[in-house]
Formats: sequence, structure tokens, C-alpha cells
Amino acid sequence: MKIAPTVFAVLAFSSLAQAASFDCAKASSRSEKQICADPQLSKLDEDMARAFQAVRGRLSADASKLFVSGQRAWLRFQSSYCFVDASGKPAQAAESLACQIDLYKSRIVSLERSGKPVWGIPAFAYFQGALRTGAPGAEPAVSYQRREVFLLDSPAPIAQALNSVLRPLAAVEGGDADSSYESSVVLVPLGADLLLIENRFEGFGGAHPVSGTGLSYFSRPLQRLVSYADVFNSPKWKDLAHKLALQHFKKQGKDADEVSAIEVD
Repeated sequence: MKIAPTVFAVLAFSSLAQAASFDCAKASSRSEKQICADPQLSKLDEDMARAFQAVRGRLSADASKLFVSGQRAWLRFQSSYCFVDASGKPAQAAESLACQIDLYKSRIVSLERSGKPVWGIPAFAYFQGALRTGAPGAEPAVSYQRREVFLLDSPAPIAQALNSVLRPLAAVEGGDADSSYESSVVLVPLGADLLLIENRFEGFGGAHPVSGTGLSYFSRPLQRLVSYADVFNSPKWKDLAHKLALQHFKKQGKDADEVSAIEVD
């Protein structure tokens, strides 16, 4: 299966920023033909190529390698995922077109968010995905995993320590899992020394859809995730945990009496 033309225009390291620089007269795959035939998708392909080049031009050599590999993974995933339906059969043209448009828009947003700093360190989008089509009559006929995280571009120990926590969150199961999942990781600085890591995921596992958010906290002084022992054995961490709990419950709409009654033993 051929992948989207952006690979040839961007990932072949062409100096051209326009994804549409490929020769549409030679388009052969469904993805290529859709990009050439649909003005909206063609424009999105060009926009993504420009966004990709803009980010890549600001990254270090090591970060650029990861960034490029993540973009390749995204291109491979969308060019497969958008052309098969839930039964494992080829998707209808309107369905695959709508899928590509949605994924392109989402990817452009991620690329445009790249470069925004975390603790003063530039971050960049990293994607991994896998699609599995089962044998005829298998259940499920199609399963997938797609995961996105933002990694930090710096050789500093704190950046490398945080990346060692974040990068596994993008790992996929090679398309062999029986359940479909998609996740994205959001980093929320809580001051100079603490970072909230929200692993937001949605999927379909077994007989029931599942969704949720996994929360963890990364400590800059400790250069690792905060453990239960850190929280309950340190007055400083215990006080901070209490404050975060209060903030959480207030966001959940708890009234003042309920919130004031919360204690951390």
C-alpha cells in the first residue's frame, strides 16, 4: 500500500515545502488520488507540509530524527486507517475522504503546537500508530492504536528524564491488540517544580467503549514521577497534594462545605 504524497515531498527531505509538488498525473494509490482530486484535502496536505518543515527547521539533530519518524508513522497510519471500514473492507470514497480531512486537521494542530515550551524547553509532537486487519470473519475485523505525546528538545538531564517517562506513553502494540485505543498526552506545568501529565485516552475494549484520563505528576527536583511514598512521607508533598485535591473538587462543582471537609490523612 502506498502512503500519502507528503512522504515524497517532505520526508524524502525535498527542499520544497509544498506537498503538492509531486506529479498528480502519476498518482496511483487511493490516498494520492484523493489528495489530487479534492481541493480541501490538497490544501491541507500543503499546509501540513509547511507546518512540518517549520517545526523540523527549529529542532536539534536528535529531536529531528524522532520528529521525522513520528511523521512517517502518522502518514503510514492515516493512509491505511482511512481506507478500511469497520468490517475490514475498503472504505467508501466519501468516508475515506472525510477521514483524511479530519486526521489532517488534527495533525496540523499538533504540529502548530510544537515548539511551545515546557519549563522553557521547546516541545514537539511525536506520533505512533498501528492498524490490524483480522482474517475474514474475525472479531474485531479491524483494531488500531494511535498515540501522541509531546517530547522535549534538549540534552539537559531534566528534559531527558521527562522524555524517558513520556516516550513509552506513545508506544503501540504493533497492531496485534484486539482493542482499539487512541491517546494524547497533555503537559500542564504546575509551577516551576511540578508538571501534571494527563494521558487522555479513548477506545473500545471487549464489549464496552472506555474513556478516561490517567494523571501523574513529574517532579523537577526529583527528576522522576512523584510516588505515593513521596506524597505521604513528606509534609511538603502532602500539603501540595491537599491543595491539588481541593482544586480538583472545586472544578467538579463541590460546594464550599464539602471542599472544606476534605482531609489528607
